[in-house]
Amino acid sequence: MNYKDRTLNIYYISPSQLPSRTANSIHVLMQCHGFNQNEAQVNLFVKRNVSDKNILKPTLNELFGVSFDKIGIISFFSKSARFVSIKIALLALIYSLNKPSPDLIISRNLFAAFIFGVVLGRRIIYETHDLE
Repeated sequence: MNYKDRTLNIYYISPSQLPSRTANSIHVLMQCHGFNQNEAQVNLFVKRNVSDKNILKPTLNELFGVSFDKIGIISFFSKSARFVSIKIALLALIYSLNKPSPDLIISRNLFAAFIFGVVLGRRIIYETHDLE
């Protein structure tokens, strides 16, 4: 498939919690920024540590000195760390039900990789740094 004539649509599903300065979060955000700089439409699925979703992007822009304004950040807020990966996977699944299929799914979330890769039969890139 030739993507030169259209925008590449990417879902990035991460167990990251934003805003954060953890290596995992920085890596995910910089990858999303890089994809976006290369004309891709990126939708990032994460947990938010701030209750007001409207301050997330300005906070990230300030923390990292780059703009995340053109990246779709689909998130939920919770003070609890319980079942975060499952909640993020379900968030991505529910979001995908009413949207065009992404061209690329990148997951650092084992549950999302299982749902999209095994259950739905989608091709994904699964990135991990731990033995699951």
